[in-house]
Amino acid sequence: MTDNTTGIQIESSVEINKDLTQTSENVITQEKKTKQLSGFQKYLILSMYCIFIVLQSISLVECKKQLSQTGFLLMQSKAFLSFIVITATLFLSTIIITSINPKLKHKYLCYMITLLLNIAGSLIACMTLGFIIQFIVELKLLQRKQFCYKPIAFLHGNGIRVHWCTFFKQEQQLFSTNDIYKTKSDNFHSVQLSNFNAKYSISGLDESFQVALPDKVSKFVVMTDIHANNKFTSALGTDFDFMVFCGDQSNNGTINEFEHSFKNLPQKPVIMAMGNHDARGKFDQVMQRDVNFYQQVRNVGFYFIFIQKGTPVSDKKVDIAMQFLRDNIHLSAGVEHVFVVVHYPVYSTGYFGAHPYFSKSLEVFLDANTDKKIRSVFYGHDHNFAAFQRNNQYFFDTGVGGGHITMMNKTKNGKERKWPSDSLHGPLVPINDKCYGYEHHLDSWLLYSRTEVEIAAGKIVYHVRDLVRDTILKSYEQIL
Repeated sequence: MTDNTTGIQIESSVEINKDLTQTSENVITQEKKTKQLSGFQKYLILSMYCIFIVLQSISLVECKKQLSQTGFLLMQSKAFLSFIVITATLFLSTIIITSINPKLKHKYLCYMITLLLNIAGSLIACMTLGFIIQFIVELKLLQRKQFCYKPIAFLHGNGIRVHWCTFFKQEQQLFSTNDIYKTKSDNFHSVQLSNFNAKYSISGLDESFQVALPDKVSKFVVMTDIHANNKFTSALGTDFDFMVFCGDQSNNGTINEFEHSFKNLPQKPVIMAMGNHDARGKFDQVMQRDVNFYQQVRNVGFYFIFIQKGTPVSDKKVDIAMQFLRDNIHLSAGVEHVFVVVHYPVYSTGYFGAHPYFSKSLEVFLDANTDKKIRSVFYGHDHNFAAFQRNNQYFFDTGVGGGHITMMNKTKNGKERKWPSDSLHGPLVPINDKCYGYEHHLDSWLLYSRTEVEIAAGKIVYHVRDLVRDTILKSYEQIL
């Protein structure tokens, strides 16, 4: 009986020892898992601080270099956004680990959660590394690129004003034939040269540029409403003397939009009107002149006026523009041909329609100056082409050069002015005051277009070019 009891006691002791061993192994395993999770937490926290240090260092470098609105500010925003996302992810992962760690009893559940969190941490680390590499590459590319767009030669006064833009705020130098001009530290740079024929180069650019206007203007191109889309301006060619833009080169007047608008622009002189979208931003830093101005180019004179306060027309600005025309009409006394350029339409088959007060005011001015050789008026804003003729003077909504095409007559101020086709021809029946001048209507089309103006002896020919098909849609001949 003693032997049996002893055997039972020994057997019980073995079982107890097994249980203790198993418990000890479980504790050790749990401790290993806890240490594993604890190590992963440290890894996450360390990664978070590394990311913070890297991104903040980049941010400080950017601020030190006084970056412009474009390029680096965009990447800076991307850096902060990525930092927020990654930090939030790491923070949530740490909370999850801390909350579930004491509750982990099942070895497979513990293993799977640990594996998933390690995978997530690895992915976050890879994404962060990829972002940093991308940032460095973009940084090097922008440093190499340096310029937002090539120099533009604005016809200004008796010469040209060379304008260009750099990503960094920095000093620049322009080298002309006999002089060196220095600009202040900025993104926008401008230098006034005293004649229409100039050869120049700019520090940081390998190529040189030359402006050469003929003694008499024979052809110029009119475009409008590019809206930061250079698809058609890049295909302009060079078979003309200079370019005229009727406004809305941008959407919000930002450096980034001017970069897109002026990219690959032909190296030809430019004159620009202010549009309502341009007025929202820094277009005045590009133009560097009043919104109402006169510009003479050899034997041709242009009066540029601006009448809008935002999108709507301001009657006060109309009065200011008309007074400017009356006070300065004498400036074009010696030229052969005069043109008026404005962004808002005089007569319209488009979305916005005419503003009768402006239309009538301009008619009064034109009728009072029939001897001043005013040939035509160019404008835009409506995003469709339209041609009108009144007293042998033409009025051209020169079409849209890059923005979206707007349906004719689908105006928010008179939705009943809607036409059933994509083209209109001949005089139209007016329905409301937005239809002012419809008796002068010639043609309207819904298309991307520009107007090419050829000046010859005794006549001017206006060609309407379909930009998509690159063909002349129609020509209007004006006998002088």
